[in-house]
Amino acid sequence: MEITIYGLEHCSQCKMLKRKLEEKNIEFFYIEDEETIMKIAEKTGIMSVPIVEIDGKVYNKTNAEKIIF
Repeated sequence: MEITIYGLEHCSQCKMLKRKLEEKNIEFFYIEDEETIMKIAEKTGIMSVPIVEIDGKVYNKTNAEKIIF
C-alpha cells in the first residue's frame, strides 16, 4: 500500500494522522505544498487537509483511516 499525505504545517489533523502512522510503523510520504493541495482539492472536491492518496486514489482523512487502519 502506497500512502501519500498532503498536509500543511499548522494542521493539527495532519500531525495526528502522521503520528498515528508512525506509531504503527506504516510507511508514507508527506507533502507540504499548498499549490499541489489546491490542485487536488479542485479535482476531488476535498476541501480540507489532510488529503490522503492511497494507491493512486484520493480520500479525506476519515475515509483514508478506514482503509489504512
